[in-house]
Amino acid sequence: MSSYGVQVTVVKSDSRGIVDIESLAQSIRSNTRLIVVNHASNVTGTVQPINEIARVAMQHGIKLLVDAAQTAGHIPINMVSDGVDLLACSGHKGLYGPPGVGLLIVRDDIRIRPFREGGTGVSSESPEQPEAYPYCLESGTPNSVGISGLNAAVKFVEEVGLARIREHEKALVDHLLEGLRTIPQVTVYGHPDASFRTGIVSFNIGGWDPQEVAALLDSASRIAARAGLHCAPWAHQAIGTFPAGCVRFSVGYFNTFEDVNLAVEAVRKLTAVP
Repeated sequence: MSSYGVQVTVVKSDSRGIVDIESLAQSIRSNTRLIVVNHASNVTGTVQPINEIARVAMQHGIKLLVDAAQTAGHIPINMVSDGVDLLACSGHKGLYGPPGVGLLIVRDDIRIRPFREGGTGVSSESPEQPEAYPYCLESGTPNSVGISGLNAAVKFVEEVGLARIREHEKALVDHLLEGLRTIPQVTVYGHPDASFRTGIVSFNIGGWDPQEVAALLDSASRIAARAGLHCAPWAHQAIGTFPAGCVRFSVGYFNTFEDVNLAVEAVRKLTAVP
Protein backbone atom coordinates (compact mmCIF):
# COMPACT_ATOMS: atom_id res chain seq x y z
CA MET A 1 0.00 0.00 0.00
CA SER A 2 1.38 3.40 -0.93
CA SER A 3 0.01 6.91 -0.46
CA TYR A 4 1.81 10.22 -1.05
CA GLY A 5 5.07 8.35 -1.39
CA VAL A 6 4.62 6.54 1.93
CA GLN A 7 4.75 2.75 1.94
CA VAL A 8 2.54 1.09 4.54
CA THR A 9 2.89 -2.44 5.91
CA VAL A 10 -0.08 -3.85 7.80
CA VAL A 11 0.73 -6.25 10.65
CA LYS A 12 -2.09 -8.67 11.41
CA SER A 13 -3.44 -9.45 14.87
CA ASP A 14 -4.79 -12.67 16.36
CA SER A 15 -8.45 -13.49 17.02
CA ARG A 16 -8.33 -11.54 20.32
CA GLY A 17 -7.09 -8.44 18.51
CA ILE A 18 -3.51 -8.57 19.82
CA VAL A 19 -0.65 -7.70 17.46
CA ASP A 20 1.84 -10.53 17.02
CA ILE A 21 5.21 -9.14 18.17
CA GLU A 22 7.18 -11.62 16.08
CA SER A 23 5.27 -10.69 12.93
CA LEU A 24 5.81 -7.03 13.74
CA ALA A 25 9.57 -7.50 13.94
CA GLN A 26 9.63 -9.53 10.72
CA SER A 27 7.62 -6.83 8.89
CA ILE A 28 10.24 -4.13 9.46
CA ARG A 29 12.08 -3.15 6.28
CA SER A 30 15.26 -1.14 5.72
CA ASN A 31 13.18 1.98 4.98
CA THR A 32 10.72 1.60 7.89
CA ARG A 33 10.60 4.86 9.83
CA LEU A 34 7.51 4.69 12.03
CA ILE A 35 5.41 2.09 13.85
CA VAL A 36 1.81 3.17 14.42
CA VAL A 37 -0.46 1.20 16.73
CA ASN A 38 -3.83 1.60 18.42
CA HIS A 39 -3.29 1.30 22.16
CA ALA A 40 -6.64 -0.49 22.27
CA SER A 41 -8.98 -1.74 19.57
CA ASN A 42 -12.24 0.13 19.02
CA VAL A 43 -13.77 -3.21 17.97
CA THR A 44 -12.70 -5.66 20.68
CA GLY A 45 -11.40 -3.31 23.37
CA THR A 46 -8.22 -5.39 23.52
CA VAL A 47 -5.23 -3.46 24.90
CA GLN A 48 -1.96 -3.89 23.01
CA PRO A 49 1.34 -4.73 24.76
CA ILE A 50 2.83 -1.27 24.20
CA ASN A 51 6.05 -2.02 26.08
CA GLU A 52 6.82 -5.00 23.83
CA ILE A 53 6.03 -3.03 20.68
CA ALA A 54 8.21 -0.15 21.92
CA ARG A 55 11.07 -2.60 22.52
CA VAL A 56 10.93 -3.71 18.88
CA ALA A 57 10.86 -0.08 17.74
CA MET A 58 13.87 0.86 19.85
CA GLN A 59 15.86 -2.19 18.74
CA HIS A 60 15.47 -1.06 15.13
CA GLY A 61 15.82 2.68 15.75
CA ILE A 62 12.23 3.36 14.70
CA LYS A 63 9.83 5.92 16.18
CA LEU A 64 6.61 4.71 17.83
CA LEU A 65 3.30 6.55 17.45
CA VAL A 66 0.49 5.38 19.72
CA ASP A 67 -3.17 6.14 19.02
CA ALA A 68 -4.64 6.39 22.51
CA ALA A 69 -8.16 7.38 21.46
CA GLN A 70 -9.58 4.32 23.21
CA THR A 71 -7.37 4.41 26.32
CA ALA A 72 -6.66 8.02 27.32
CA GLY A 73 -8.68 8.60 30.48
CA HIS A 74 -9.14 4.86 30.99
CA ILE A 75 -5.66 3.31 31.21
CA PRO A 76 -2.43 4.90 32.53
CA ILE A 77 0.12 5.82 29.84
CA ASN A 78 3.67 6.97 30.58
CA MET A 79 5.41 7.99 27.38
CA VAL A 80 8.86 7.76 28.96
CA SER A 81 8.60 4.36 30.67
CA ASP A 82 6.39 2.91 27.91
CA GLY A 83 8.83 4.02 25.18
CA VAL A 84 6.31 6.10 23.22
CA ASP A 85 7.66 8.82 20.92
CA LEU A 86 4.36 10.34 19.80
CA LEU A 87 0.91 9.97 21.30
CA ALA A 88 -2.39 11.08 19.76
CA CYS A 89 -5.96 10.87 20.97
CA SER A 90 -9.37 12.42 20.52
CA GLY A 91 -10.92 14.38 23.36
CA HIS A 92 -14.48 13.09 23.28
CA LYS A 93 -14.00 9.51 24.45
CA GLY A 94 -12.29 8.51 27.70
CA LEU A 95 -11.32 12.11 28.43
CA TYR A 96 -15.04 13.08 28.40
CA GLY A 97 -14.39 16.22 26.36
CA PRO A 98 -16.42 17.68 23.48
CA PRO A 99 -16.15 16.33 19.91
CA GLY A 100 -13.96 18.08 17.38
CA VAL A 101 -10.88 18.41 19.59
CA GLY A 102 -7.93 16.17 20.38
CA LEU A 103 -4.26 16.24 21.16
CA LEU A 104 -0.87 15.19 19.85
CA ILE A 105 2.08 14.86 22.24
CA VAL A 106 5.49 14.90 20.56
CA ARG A 107 8.83 14.11 22.14
CA ASP A 108 11.10 17.16 22.32
CA ASP A 109 13.74 15.84 19.94
CA ILE A 110 11.28 14.92 17.17
CA ARG A 111 10.50 17.44 14.46
CA ILE A 112 7.24 17.29 12.49
CA ARG A 113 6.69 19.11 9.22
CA PRO A 114 3.39 21.04 9.28
CA PHE A 115 0.85 19.96 6.69
CA ARG A 116 -0.33 23.58 6.39
CA GLU A 117 1.14 26.96 7.31
CA GLY A 118 0.04 30.48 8.21
CA GLY A 119 -2.15 32.32 10.66
CA THR A 120 -0.48 31.25 13.88
CA GLY A 121 -0.58 34.71 15.48
CA VAL A 122 2.99 34.19 16.69
CA SER A 123 5.98 36.04 15.17
CA SER A 124 3.66 37.93 12.85
CA GLU A 125 6.58 39.99 11.61
CA SER A 126 8.11 36.91 10.01
CA PRO A 127 6.96 35.53 6.64
CA GLU A 128 8.03 32.05 7.79
CA GLN A 129 6.13 29.51 9.85
CA PRO A 130 7.25 29.51 13.52
CA GLU A 131 9.62 26.66 14.36
CA ALA A 132 8.78 26.24 18.06
CA TYR A 133 6.19 23.77 19.36
CA PRO A 134 3.25 23.93 19.50
CA TYR A 135 2.89 26.98 17.25
CA CYS A 136 4.51 25.36 14.22
CA LEU A 137 1.61 22.87 14.09
CA GLU A 138 -1.22 25.25 15.00
CA SER A 139 -2.00 27.21 11.86
CA GLY A 140 -5.31 29.01 11.62
CA THR A 141 -7.82 29.75 14.38
CA PRO A 142 -7.80 27.07 17.10
CA ASN A 143 -11.00 25.50 18.40
CA SER A 144 -10.93 27.57 21.60
CA VAL A 145 -14.33 26.36 22.83
CA GLY A 146 -13.38 22.74 22.28
CA ILE A 147 -10.00 23.20 23.95
CA SER A 148 -11.64 24.83 26.98
CA GLY A 149 -14.11 21.96 27.19
CA LEU A 150 -11.32 19.41 26.96
CA ASN A 151 -9.41 21.24 29.69
CA ALA A 152 -12.42 21.02 32.02
CA ALA A 153 -12.92 17.36 31.15
CA VAL A 154 -9.29 16.46 31.87
CA LYS A 155 -9.56 18.20 35.24
CA PHE A 156 -12.61 16.04 35.99
CA VAL A 157 -10.66 12.87 35.14
CA GLU A 158 -7.81 14.02 37.39
CA GLU A 159 -10.21 14.75 40.26
CA VAL A 160 -11.94 11.38 40.05
CA GLY A 161 -8.65 9.57 39.52
CA LEU A 162 -7.62 7.25 36.71
CA ALA A 163 -7.38 4.25 39.06
CA ARG A 164 -10.96 4.72 40.24
CA ILE A 165 -12.28 5.11 36.70
CA ARG A 166 -10.37 2.04 35.51
CA GLU A 167 -11.50 -0.13 38.42
CA HIS A 168 -15.16 0.77 37.88
CA GLU A 169 -15.05 0.12 34.14
CA LYS A 170 -13.20 -3.16 34.61
CA ALA A 171 -15.86 -4.34 37.08
CA LEU A 172 -18.63 -3.42 34.62
CA VAL A 173 -16.88 -5.24 31.77
CA ASP A 174 -16.38 -8.33 33.95
CA HIS A 175 -20.09 -8.30 34.75
CA LEU A 176 -21.07 -7.75 31.11
CA LEU A 177 -18.81 -10.53 29.83
CA GLU A 178 -20.12 -12.92 32.46
CA GLY A 179 -23.71 -12.13 31.57
CA LEU A 180 -23.35 -12.42 27.80
CA ARG A 181 -21.47 -15.71 28.11
CA THR A 182 -24.49 -17.27 29.82
CA ILE A 183 -26.47 -16.85 26.58
CA PRO A 184 -25.69 -19.85 24.30
CA GLN A 185 -26.49 -18.06 21.03
CA VAL A 186 -24.08 -15.18 21.75
CA THR A 187 -20.44 -15.03 20.60
CA VAL A 188 -18.27 -12.50 22.42
CA TYR A 189 -15.09 -11.17 20.78
CA GLY A 190 -11.82 -9.92 22.23
CA HIS A 191 -9.63 -10.88 25.16
CA PRO A 192 -11.45 -13.06 27.72
CA ASP A 193 -9.90 -11.16 30.67
CA ALA A 194 -11.28 -7.69 31.41
CA SER A 195 -7.85 -6.66 32.70
CA PHE A 196 -6.62 -6.67 29.09
CA ARG A 197 -9.44 -4.67 27.55
CA THR A 198 -11.19 -1.33 27.78
CA GLY A 199 -14.91 -0.74 28.30
CA ILE A 200 -15.77 -2.15 24.87
CA VAL A 201 -17.56 -5.49 24.50
CA SER A 202 -18.52 -6.67 21.01
CA PHE A 203 -20.70 -9.66 20.21
CA ASN A 204 -22.99 -11.34 17.71
CA ILE A 205 -26.15 -13.40 18.06
CA GLY A 206 -26.10 -16.52 15.92
CA GLY A 207 -28.35 -16.17 12.88
CA TRP A 208 -28.94 -12.45 13.41
CA ASP A 209 -27.66 -9.51 11.41
CA PRO A 210 -25.81 -7.14 13.79
CA GLN A 211 -27.60 -4.09 12.36
CA GLU A 212 -30.94 -5.69 13.15
CA VAL A 213 -29.82 -6.51 16.70
CA ALA A 214 -28.74 -2.92 17.35
CA ALA A 215 -31.98 -1.55 15.91
CA LEU A 216 -34.10 -3.82 18.12
CA LEU A 217 -32.05 -3.02 21.21
CA ASP A 218 -32.73 0.65 20.54
CA SER A 219 -36.43 0.39 19.72
CA ALA A 220 -37.44 -2.27 22.25
CA SER A 221 -35.13 -1.52 25.19
CA ARG A 222 -33.76 1.99 24.57
CA ILE A 223 -30.23 0.62 24.65
CA ALA A 224 -27.73 2.32 22.34
CA ALA A 225 -25.21 0.08 20.59
CA ARG A 226 -23.17 0.47 17.44
CA ALA A 227 -23.30 -2.25 14.81
CA GLY A 228 -21.31 -2.93 11.66
CA LEU A 229 -17.61 -2.61 10.89
CA HIS A 230 -16.84 0.36 13.17
CA CYS A 231 -14.55 1.91 10.51
CA ALA A 232 -12.14 -0.98 11.13
CA PRO A 233 -12.56 -3.66 8.43
CA TRP A 234 -9.11 -5.20 9.05
CA ALA A 235 -9.93 -5.72 12.73
CA HIS A 236 -13.12 -7.51 11.75
CA GLN A 237 -11.22 -9.68 9.30
CA ALA A 238 -8.89 -10.67 12.16
CA ILE A 239 -11.73 -11.75 14.45
CA GLY A 240 -13.79 -13.36 11.67
CA THR A 241 -16.72 -10.93 11.58
CA PHE A 242 -16.15 -9.40 8.14
CA PRO A 243 -18.18 -8.23 6.21
CA ALA A 244 -21.26 -8.03 8.45
CA GLY A 245 -19.40 -6.84 11.54
CA CYS A 246 -20.78 -7.16 15.05
CA VAL A 247 -22.67 -5.33 17.79
CA ARG A 248 -20.64 -3.18 20.19
CA PHE A 249 -21.55 -2.21 23.75
CA SER A 250 -19.47 0.52 25.41
CA VAL A 251 -19.51 1.06 29.17
CA GLY A 252 -17.95 3.98 31.02
CA TYR A 253 -17.58 5.65 34.37
CA PHE A 254 -21.18 6.90 34.40
CA ASN A 255 -22.70 3.48 33.74
CA THR A 256 -23.97 1.23 36.52
CA PHE A 257 -24.32 -2.50 37.14
CA GLU A 258 -28.06 -2.04 36.62
CA ASP A 259 -27.32 -0.72 33.13
CA VAL A 260 -25.30 -3.86 32.41
CA ASN A 261 -28.06 -6.12 33.74
CA LEU A 262 -30.62 -4.40 31.51
CA ALA A 263 -28.35 -4.81 28.47
CA VAL A 264 -27.76 -8.51 29.10
CA GLU A 265 -31.46 -9.19 29.63
CA ALA A 266 -32.33 -7.28 26.45
CA VAL A 267 -29.96 -9.50 24.48
CA ARG A 268 -31.37 -12.58 26.19
CA LYS A 269 -34.89 -11.61 25.15
CA LEU A 270 -33.79 -11.25 21.53
CA THR A 271 -32.35 -14.76 21.52
CA ALA A 272 -35.73 -16.07 22.65
CA VAL A 273 -37.48 -14.54 19.63
CA PRO A 274 -38.33 -17.35 17.15
